[in-house]
Amino acid sequence: MHTSFSIGLIAASVALTAVAGVQHNSSSRVYADESHLILEWNRFAQQVIAADNGYLNPLPATRALAMMHLAMHDAINAAAPRYATYAVRTRDPQASPAVAAAQAAHDVLATIYPGQKPALGTYLRQYLDEAGVGSRVAKGVALGKRAAADIIAARADDKSSARNRTSKEVRRASIASCRFRFREHAALAECEAALGSPAQFRVSPPPALAGREYAHLWTTARTFALLNAALADSYIAGWDSKMHYNFWRPISAIRLASDDGNRATAPDTTWEPFLTTPPVQDYPSTHSVLGSAGAVVLAHAFGRDDIAFSFTSLSADSANPVRSFRSFSEAARENAESRVRAGIHFRFAIEAGLALGQDVGRHTVSTLLKPTTQAVSDASRD
Repeated sequence: MHTSFSIGLIAASVALTAVAGVQHNSSSRVYADESHLILEWNRFAQQVIAADNGYLNPLPATRALAMMHLAMHDAINAAAPRYATYAVRTRDPQASPAVAAAQAAHDVLATIYPGQKPALGTYLRQYLDEAGVGSRVAKGVALGKRAAADIIAARADDKSSARNRTSKEVRRASIASCRFRFREHAALAECEAALGSPAQFRVSPPPALAGREYAHLWTTARTFALLNAALADSYIAGWDSKMHYNFWRPISAIRLASDDGNRATAPDTTWEPFLTTPPVQDYPSTHSVLGSAGAVVLAHAFGRDDIAFSFTSLSADSANPVRSFRSFSEAARENAESRVRAGIHFRFAIEAGLALGQDVGRHTVSTLLKPTTQAVSDASRD
């Protein structure tokens, strides 16, 4: 079993397969081509983040991706409404939806990663050059700028750059031996996209130590917007519970078992996990939260959970890198199980993470970017 993977990369792989595999008639071919725009900007955004900071902190990365995809979704639906928008209220039916989406993606990423503006500008110009000239293109550019500006304004005060707990506060909370042993604190950002508060779905306490295929530009944009919003919220909700319970990791629990007050446990001071333990709390496993939430969103987008797919894992055995799954939930389960097998999470941490992810995923798809009357009408004719 491989040790980790990104559910976001799975989403891109599955969506790309769906887009490429659908047979289009001439009237829908333009939408199939334009839907690749979402996939390409998703890939490019990953490259931008890696170039900017090496993708060292996944939490702000999920915020950036969520903002970009929400802006693209809003830009498309501001030109031709199919789904409710997240922030933008402007409408321009004369604008090119695809151009608006590209411009919105560029502006969001350029704001978050100003050091990457040259690369972003080059990438955008290539697309705009292919789009040509004319009023629809010009209006698309203007609408994309508006959509990006509204998303940026909506997230301006989300405390994403604030450290809600200082290192001193974490150490103070770690006095009890069964608490998380502080090494290096990662900030918790209250930048939820769909949740009412970080604690909305806080998991219950850990155990006591003594005891339909989419190829349409609109639906592709919505799928990626919902997915990345859910991933961003998953980190936030997961971190809320982590900080609340401050529960230690297996490496601390096993080595310091003599301090846990449980006669049934014995310490092994030389025990090492397969993977290096991250310097953050154990409960719940945010890796599991993200995978579970992503699976819920993808099952919603494709109309069912049992979609079989394969992809090449970046962390699997190089001799057998292709992972195959019968459903999104099966992938989410393996994603979670990998943390136990790697020795960096308790099993109850991944179970709580899977349950929390389902809560976040269901909340996301039930409250965010709902279909408009036009979308419902279009669906009834399919």
